[in-house]
Amino acid sequence: MLMEFRKYFYSCGVKKSMVINIDEQFLEQKLPIILLCHGHSRHKNDGLDVLSDHLVQSGFCTARFDFRGCSSLDPDRYELYCATQWPEDLLSAVSYISTLPCVDKNRIGVAGISMGASTAVYVSGIDTRIKSTVSMSGIGNCYEWMKGVWSRNEGDFQYFLKILEKDEEITAATGKSQLIHTLEMYHSSEEEKKNLQLDSFLNNDINAFVSLSSLRNMMSYRPIEKCGSIHHPIFFAHGEKDELVPAEESMQMYQAAASSIKKIKIYEGIDHNIPMDPNRQIVFEDISKWFQETL
Repeated sequence: MLMEFRKYFYSCGVKKSMVINIDEQFLEQKLPIILLCHGHSRHKNDGLDVLSDHLVQSGFCTARFDFRGCSSLDPDRYELYCATQWPEDLLSAVSYISTLPCVDKNRIGVAGISMGASTAVYVSGIDTRIKSTVSMSGIGNCYEWMKGVWSRNEGDFQYFLKILEKDEEITAATGKSQLIHTLEMYHSSEEEKKNLQLDSFLNNDINAFVSLSSLRNMMSYRPIEKCGSIHHPIFFAHGEKDELVPAEESMQMYQAAASSIKKIKIYEGIDHNIPMDPNRQIVFEDISKWFQETL
């Protein structure tokens, strides 16, 4: 029977909630554990709860949490400092799960989606406690990626950069950064913005807004620069229908990874948010098999 425990850990003094799942029959054993990392403006149950169930059925313990700036309970909601705070959060989560009696701290894996995948890759390049990594729809160079997003959406990227620069001045003068609709960072359509507003109304843990200061921070995020320090097994999964993050991002990180045990797979008919895709099962099965072989 699947058991769920809600615990707390601290990241740079900030209290964070964590959900731990394990099969009851293995509760008194030490199992390999997989940390699951959500994407930008999302939350720990955004399809990762389903992936967690799949991994637990495959004999793993799992843990998932909300990065700083995410979820309705975060005191600094909408402040998503992906390049600095998110790696700190994941490092702290690794430290915390290493203390759990049901965890084999020598068999820690991480799996992330989108910006969570970027963070999984980044931290994998600096923390040798991680023994296996899965990146789903990850981003290797956030500046170049955002530049491409604006180009594909026929927006003026230089105009966006000027907005960020102006907000930096405003923040310096007032101490407060401006909030924008989350999809404005992609120059998305009004219809897409309305759909996100509805999603955030139906699920309060979805962020419909983001601070410009945290977007400036995100633009400096380059997980690909850590790939040369990744020597453990790493698997890059990407959807062929992903219109937000091109598969080239995963390909470039795959090529840069130093590990002799690495894999990349592009899944036909699958979109960006793999854990929420109707055809996610085939990816979940590959992820389970990957961790069974490498942890």
